[in-house]
Amino acid sequence: MPPPPSPSSTSKKWKRALILLYIPLCFEIGVVLLVLPWVAFWHRNFFVQEFQWVNLVAMNHFVRGAISGLGLVNIGLALWEFWHLKGTLTSRESG
Repeated sequence: MPPPPSPSSTSKKWKRALILLYIPLCFEIGVVLLVLPWVAFWHRNFFVQEFQWVNLVAMNHFVRGAISGLGLVNIGLALWEFWHLKGTLTSRESG
C-alpha cells in the first residue's frame, strides 16, 4: 500500500492548479472588460435605462475607455503570468 501524500505535496498541487486557473481567468476578464463597453448590451441594460446618472456616466467615452484600459491591463497581466509561468511554479514550489 503506497504511503499517503504528504501535506506539502498536496499543497504544491493546489498552488499549481490555482496558478493555472488564474491565467485564463485574468485573460477572460480582460477580454470582457475590453469589449463590453463598446457593444449594444452596454447601453441596453436595466441600470442605464432606469437611472439617468448611470446613463450619463456609462455613455461617457472616457469612462468606456478607462474600463477598456483595465481590460488591457488584465490581458497584459495574464500574458505576463503565462510568460513567467515556469519561474512562478518553481519558486512557489520551493517556498
